[in-house]
Parts: sequence; structure tokens; C-alpha cells
Amino acid sequence: MKQIKILNIEQYVSMFNANNKEFNDIKWVEPVFIAMTSAYHDDISFNLETNNVYLYNMLTMNYKENTSYSPVEKVITRNGLEKISTHLTNIMIQNFGELSSIDTKDLRDYLQYLFLELMNNVADHAHSNGHVMTQYYKTNKKVQFAVADRGVGILSNIKLKYNNIHTEEAAIFKALEKGVTATVQKMYG
Repeated sequence: MKQIKILNIEQYVSMFNANNKEFNDIKWVEPVFIAMTSAYHDDISFNLETNNVYLYNMLTMNYKENTSYSPVEKVITRNGLEKISTHLTNIMIQNFGELSSIDTKDLRDYLQYLFLELMNNVADHAHSNGHVMTQYYKTNKKVQFAVADRGVGILSNIKLKYNNIHTEEAAIFKALEKGVTATVQKMYG
């Protein structure tokens, strides 16, 4: 069974096109592949159609309710993020049936906040469209949330406010500090 995982994702993103027969045999992909492919498609237009129904459904938001994944959603601005976050949260919550009502509420609140915060970062800092997708792995009780954009990058944004930062790694560590943001107008974190 062919799978697209983090380890082999780069080769598949760069060769994605409708005529590539390699994709017909794919049975499973990491959510980050779908998000990255969608983000890549925004900048370098290529045909997202594929004979692989599994991939096609996720890439085109053509899916059945009550699944364990949310197909890719596009993040452009903060407008509409609440709706996307609620949708992603509902997909995940329906797979945690054995939780108490209190735990379900806590999980719902946590996921809603998490999804909104990550999507707000794309809307505020990427300077490009972002793409998000979630997948719930019932056997492992694991949620994977993927965010991808073709934006200017964290280093470019952080350097706007902190010109002593020179590497992506240093920019990430700086961004993780309480109260740090790349937004020039205001400081929050």
C-alpha cells in the first residue's frame, strides 16, 4: 500500500499532477500533504484532478459527514475562521464518543481555541492563502492538524520587529516567547 508521509512528502508534492499514475495507487496520506499541495496549487496553478477518489475528495472538499478527517479548508483572512474552526472541531469531537460531557466540552473548547489561534497566525502573518486539514486516528487516539501556506516565512516576519534574528530556528524560538509577535503595530502573544 503506497502512503505519503512526512518522510517522503517533498517528492510527491513536486510531482503532483492529474496525469501522474503514481497517485492512483495512494491509499493514505498525511494531512500535511493535502495542505501543502493546496498551498502549492495557489501559487503554481496545476490540475488538482486525479483518478484517486481518496485524494480527490480531500482536495476538493467533497467528503461524507461522519468521517475521521476534514478535507482541506482555505484560510484567506480572519473572516470565516470561526466557521472553519467549528467545522474542524465537530469532525474531531464526533470521534471521541467515549468522553464524559464535561470532557467533551473541555476538548471542544481546547480544539476550537487551538484551531483558531493557528489559523489566525496564517491570516495575520503569511501574506498568502493558507490551507488547513485535520485527521483523527481512532486506533492511536491522535489528532493531526496541518497548516500550510506559501507565505513570506517566519524569519521575514520576525525580522520586521527583531532585526537581530538571522535564522529560521532563532525566529521560531523568538516567536515562542511570551508577548512576542511579528505584527508591527501591536504586541501580543
